[in-house]
Amino acid sequence: MKHFLRKLASTVRILACMGMARTFGKYEHTVWDHGLNYARYRWRDRTWAIPTSHLEEES
Repeated sequence: MKHFLRKLASTVRILACMGMARTFGKYEHTVWDHGLNYARYRWRDRTWAIPTSHLEEES
């Protein structure tokens, strides 16, 4: 149970940081990398890559 709560807290923290970076950070540019699109934001001297499209499973 401890492991689950630690992982949950870590996931929530990462999602909160990504949300704050997208809201308050400086947009740098959008990148296409072999089918994965993501936007780069700069917030608190860190670069955050936030996906802008859905991931599709390969058949």
